[in-house]
Amino acid sequence: MRVKPGMSTNLVSAGSYVISGKKRTVLAAILGTCVGVTLCDRVANVGGLIHLLLPEPTNMAKPWRPEKYASTGFPIFIKALREAGAARERMQACIAGGGLIDPVCEPDFFLILVVAFLKSLKKYCTWRGYPLSMPKPAAFLPVA
Repeated sequence: MRVKPGMSTNLVSAGSYVISGKKRTVLAAILGTCVGVTLCDRVANVGGLIHLLLPEPTNMAKPWRPEKYASTGFPIFIKALREAGAARERMQACIAGGGLIDPVCEPDFFLILVVAFLKSLKKYCTWRGYPLSMPKPAAFLPVA
């Protein structure tokens, strides 16, 4: 979507999500190593963006702020979209983010984390039948 004068912009902070309805809104996130997932139902004019920090919480039985994690936050996000009128069979997904940020101390750790994120989300979207657009994540983002 092209940003036009008068359109509202909503910055989605880490560990949260925003659902937008009929009003055209730009949802944005500064991702870095985080992963952002958009889901939209163009027929119902409902969409949203979730800004995920980690693949899963350290305590699955009692996660703190479950929206921060792919395994607990993504189902909450989908439920909110469906409650806003989106239909599962019409939702389309796009995943972005998961880059490495300079300086990198333990690159292997970050690569494993990013791969875990993307595999988890791709598996969930495929299993639930959501069409998925997944651009290649940046491998390394140098910081000046």
